[in-house]
Amino acid sequence: MFVAAALIVAIRALPFPVLHGPGGAPLALSPLGRTSLAIVVGVVVLWVTEALPFPVTALLVFLLLPAFGVTTSMDPKLSPIEDAVRNGLGKPVIVFFIGVLLLSTAFSKAGLGERAVDWVLKQTGGRPRRVLLAILMIGMFLAVWITALAAVATILPVALSILRRTGAKPGESNFGRALMLGTCMGPLIGGMAAPTGAAPNAIALDYLGQAGVNIRFWDWLAVGFPSALLLIPVAWLVLLACFPFGSEQEDAIPIPVKTNAPLSYRQWAVLVILSLAILGWIVGPLLATNSRSSVWRYPQWVGLLAGVLCFLPGLGLLKWQDAERGVPWRILLVVAAGLSLGNAFYSSHAADYVTWVLFGGVVQLSPALRPSAIVLMVAVLHLVLSSNTVTGSIVIPLLISIAGMLHIPPWQLCAPAALTVPLALILPIESPDALIAYSSGYFSVKDMAKAGIPITLCAAAIIGLVLNVVHLR
Repeated sequence: MFVAAALIVAIRALPFPVLHGPGGAPLALSPLGRTSLAIVVGVVVLWVTEALPFPVTALLVFLLLPAFGVTTSMDPKLSPIEDAVRNGLGKPVIVFFIGVLLLSTAFSKAGLGERAVDWVLKQTGGRPRRVLLAILMIGMFLAVWITALAAVATILPVALSILRRTGAKPGESNFGRALMLGTCMGPLIGGMAAPTGAAPNAIALDYLGQAGVNIRFWDWLAVGFPSALLLIPVAWLVLLACFPFGSEQEDAIPIPVKTNAPLSYRQWAVLVILSLAILGWIVGPLLATNSRSSVWRYPQWVGLLAGVLCFLPGLGLLKWQDAERGVPWRILLVVAAGLSLGNAFYSSHAADYVTWVLFGGVVQLSPALRPSAIVLMVAVLHLVLSSNTVTGSIVIPLLISIAGMLHIPPWQLCAPAALTVPLALILPIESPDALIAYSSGYFSVKDMAKAGIPITLCAAAIIGLVLNVVHLR
């Protein structure tokens, strides 16, 4: 607590030099920018050290931003506290989060989790090492088509059912730590494999399109899919090294001998709703028009609709008591605080300043080293912004500008950044995807950083290698 408070005071008091930004334009950190940077650094320290419970630190964000007058709105009628809450709890991702977790709760309650567990265990022989690899790979391949967040929500009940069957206790079992981290890391890695893998990917494509660069689905897949495929075994080995299973690793998970009983009415109902949700996430954006009334193009709407359908009378899939137990409502506060914090950091132009500090030196590197350096810089920035969308919105336009200064194709600089923006592997607060798995209680913030830092370093090397092999136009 003392360190976080001291950092906030120090950063607000320190003078920051005026930089020469893109094209030589002066880039200064305003008093409001210094304040937002100070709050971001202080809050990240509290989250990393876990000096306060995550939800308490989240509530602190909604106190600090208004207290220091950090606001993103030009409307004088909107108070700073209203602004902070609107930029957090008012974001659509909160609705999506609720919807997919309701669906996940229904999946488990209907007994589909146990059926999926039996299938995974049969395919892997019940060996914990193979189970972990299977979860990583399933998560990665799902994320390519239904986004990383939806993929985490889909496989979470399966992973939890496996851990319950083994008797693994939250916070005590290394198998539990590794498997829950794999539940979010597999989809996060898959998020960079294709344009459909994560919401920030669409933002990157939009900015590139505005710059006159047309990146097709296959152009992204050519660099994203091999990078993801190479990173999965690396993540598997790092998780095994960081969290050795011991006796858990030696003993196969028992696979009950069961008859192939037909699916029950409730199980069929959940599968139909889940299938429709996945179909909506994949096809909706393709069929929808640009009209604001075309709700199918919004994955948040589809996810919430799927969750609400589980409460329909006659289906008997969920009761509100199930939702109270199955949805980690406290994590919603953390997601909202991260969004509000990132938005304030962006609106105060502190993000422009910090981003140029990180990326200004890229021009001095050789073309072979630039991709890996960009990956590392984006990963660092991601820790501060706590939002995939905000990170992509800041980094991609800046790199397009730098590419223009260097007279090179923008995709050569933007590709490593675009692949890294969904890759939030170090802190749970970096993405809702990781927070869903973190809410299970099986791993701590330090556990994720312990595995996430080496995996991110390996990602920098892998993405750099792939981009040096694949010719980017």
